[in-house]
Amino acid sequence: MSNSQISKMFNSPELASLYKKGELDRVLNRFHDEINTKTLVGSGGDASVFSCEDEDAVIKLCTKQIRYFKHFGKKGSAMGFQKHINSLDPFFVPVEKILYEDKNVFLYKQRKCGIITSKEITQQVVIDVFRLVQFMLINGILLTDLAPHNLGLLDGQVVVFDYHGLHRLKKKGQIKREYWWKRIARNLTRFICGYLIPDKRKEYANLMQNCNQEAIRKLEREAGLPVSFALLIKYLESHRNKVNLDQVIDLIEDTITDIKATKPKKRHRRPNNESRRK
Repeated sequence: MSNSQISKMFNSPELASLYKKGELDRVLNRFHDEINTKTLVGSGGDASVFSCEDEDAVIKLCTKQIRYFKHFGKKGSAMGFQKHINSLDPFFVPVEKILYEDKNVFLYKQRKCGIITSKEITQQVVIDVFRLVQFMLINGILLTDLAPHNLGLLDGQVVVFDYHGLHRLKKKGQIKREYWWKRIARNLTRFICGYLIPDKRKEYANLMQNCNQEAIRKLEREAGLPVSFALLIKYLESHRNKVNLDQVIDLIEDTITDIKATKPKKRHRRPNNESRRK
């Protein structure tokens, strides 16, 4: 395989390194019909994804250096990974089958999801995303990157299909990372704005990059968003790693209630050339 083919198939530095050392020879030889450049769907920092005979599924070749194993099993058991992920129903796409495992990598089958686009940010999608955050907080787990590229639709339900970065929210009963909430706040803003005020989705997502008090004051003044959402973000920013999780869950519930009662603003369409001439 050429260097360009290697980089295309294995964007993960760990997988690329293992390939060059010959550590992937066994799995590649055993699954040569499934793992090749023709079946490649995409490659990320932790895994490479390939199509398979089952058109409703994909297979993922994943390194055992993922964050998940650092938090939930240093021995890196793929079966343990499968059992845990499959207990997180209905928000995490189940691991259907472990196809291969060695000390460095594992290969598993997963159902294929529909990708969420900006046109598909409906009221139910937004509510599902907020419910997903609630679900994680209740179960003491965290996946901060809830951007649309990591979420999909499966049987109409918003699901996480990339959970290699899943980790524990607390260590010894305490939230250790002060800014654990920032990316969650930004992604929730993306979704709620994408539904209620789509013309301002990018503006507010960028504004929430830092999520400081000035940004929150602007959220509070935004008529198109429920006050409860600004209260949620304000509470997270002011309490950070000292939050009362039950209170966060209640604030999310208040926001969900208000999302159901709030009508979205219509997207403004730019006039075409012909209408401008008139």
